[in-house]
Amino acid sequence: PDTSQVRALTGDYYRWMYLQNPAGQAHTCCAMYGDALICSFAISPKRVQIGSRQLVIGKTMDMFTHPDFQGLRLMSRVSREVFDAARANGIALLYVTPSVNSYPIFTKKWGYVEAFENHFLVRPLKPSAMLSTIVRPRVIGWLAGLPVDLALEAARHLVPPPAKYELQTVES
Repeated sequence: PDTSQVRALTGDYYRWMYLQNPAGQAHTCCAMYGDALICSFAISPKRVQIGSRQLVIGKTMDMFTHPDFQGLRLMSRVSREVFDAARANGIALLYVTPSVNSYPIFTKKWGYVEAFENHFLVRPLKPSAMLSTIVRPRVIGWLAGLPVDLALEAARHLVPPPAKYELQTVES
């Protein structure tokens, strides 16, 4: 699927994610064969808040081994380097959103445990913006989505959050 609207996999994106990340620089290790990148693994720091406590956790990402170099234990070696660096820099908790290919590695080789289920509800925040990327000319998509934008905004003010929750912007 086309993910260009979700995140742009550009040099700017990787510079931000790895080097200019507000939570700190990523921990990464790569294996090279001559000038060719043949294996990579990274942990990107992410700030989270659990209760009143803020901490930095790590998201494992960009894990791959070139097919011609699989079976040489390269991933074991680069991941160990990354895990050690992350631990040394205060990251004690990792999370992953594995692909179908990497899921067995995380659960069987590295002992990741799914202690709970995540259920995601997804909706566009601004239907007009979404439709303007799909419908051509863009202005037609924007106009078609505008009434839905307005209706969602009006509905948002009709339903108060449940009483047991406190809503607070921590960092935007």
